[in-house]
Amino acid sequence: MSSESEAVVREPLITARGLGKAYRVYTRPEDRLKEILSFGRLKRHRLHWAVRDVDLDVSKGESVAILGRNGAGKSTLLEMICGTSEPTTGSRSVRGRVAPLLGLGAGMNKELTGAENLRLNAALWGLSRTQIAERYDAIAEFSELGEYLNQPLRTYSSGMQARLGFAVAAHVDADLLIVDETLAVGDAAFVQKCMRWVRSFVDRGTLLLVSHSPNVVMDLCDRAVWMEEGTVRAEGEAREVCVEYAAYMHEQATASTRMKIRTGRPQREAAPELPRSVDAGEDRRAASLRSACVQAQTEVGSFDPDGMSFGEEGALIRRVRLSHAGSGAPAASLEGGEMIELLIEAEAVEDLASPVIGFAIRNQRGLEVFGDNTFVLPDDTIPDSAAAGSMVEARFRFRWPYLRAGRYSVGAAIADGTPGLFRQQHRLDAALELQVRPSHVVHAVFAQPVLSCSMSVKEGADARD
Repeated sequence: MSSESEAVVREPLITARGLGKAYRVYTRPEDRLKEILSFGRLKRHRLHWAVRDVDLDVSKGESVAILGRNGAGKSTLLEMICGTSEPTTGSRSVRGRVAPLLGLGAGMNKELTGAENLRLNAALWGLSRTQIAERYDAIAEFSELGEYLNQPLRTYSSGMQARLGFAVAAHVDADLLIVDETLAVGDAAFVQKCMRWVRSFVDRGTLLLVSHSPNVVMDLCDRAVWMEEGTVRAEGEAREVCVEYAAYMHEQATASTRMKIRTGRPQREAAPELPRSVDAGEDRRAASLRSACVQAQTEVGSFDPDGMSFGEEGALIRRVRLSHAGSGAPAASLEGGEMIELLIEAEAVEDLASPVIGFAIRNQRGLEVFGDNTFVLPDDTIPDSAAAGSMVEARFRFRWPYLRAGRYSVGAAIADGTPGLFRQQHRLDAALELQVRPSHVVHAVFAQPVLSCSMSVKEGADARD
């Protein structure tokens, strides 16, 4: 019985085989007319394949991303899957109730009011009149359009149409949510609201997402398909595919800019000396957090030089170490709020004109929580170049933050040049693995140690002062 139920769960909601989409391209506008008038005897066009020979399976409960640059064929693939565009080759099938968010507000009647469009769209997505009536107030509240619901849609901005379209989609009990990157239409607060809803949907439904942002992909999806020039270039675990994509994009950027790396760092004006009022003590709540066993204890793994990486290998990361400040020895565990030191050592395989070393702490999906680099340094004695065969060392000293419970990694990288105009020599995505045990941080990504924290109650005359 269990094996049968497992088979049902694993049944694909989306199956695509050999999907392709070609468009006719004419050199001149009159060529189209000449071809039509020739009744097929003259061929005045060439075929442009936006998508070619794509196989895709998305099973129930999966969250899958289609990643790629603008023009890679991502949106065209989605349109074929949703049925809004017919494929030139191949076949596809989609099961269950689908909520396609390809263009929020698309298909609405400009002359009808927002309320009328709400009911119309809900009906098109399969809700009965009774269900629409029952959910109308919830949809209206989610849209936050208020009295504008009674105004014609032609008076709406694109952001207001997006609100209405998404609000309906969020209440149709979809089995499968298909989201194009046009979701980012509207004001920041509403976009955040939409993303919170999408994250909650991922826990109970199936998601197919199109994006050109690796951060969005790693945040929402378990698996990714990277498309380039209409074909699938890579497919697999989201984080691994995103690292491949990042390496490719960096390679393309450096190949196209023909940059010349400047020798030495740019001169900067000396910053004025400012008075210091920062308490160097530990987090004032540290003892309380320890006694409650929620101080975000971090277990530190050993250095892994063979993890996911990319770069030109003119320099190689040789050591990454976390230690308690002042000890110099590798730390097996860290405590939120304590002063720590991060050491990164790299070997210059070739001459480096202006080496920059950086680090990033990432969560288990690969999203960067925080990081920094050595490009801006107050010490004038920092060397500007490194000869082949030398070792380049960077030390970062800071208070370890309170992280949410879960798995993290420390990534390290060495580049040559300046941020925005550099060549990545070696980026090691997960040099150290971290495991954070129970933490008082629940909703935020991380919490900064608080040097002072107090609360008081005033009564009577004191309350009015």
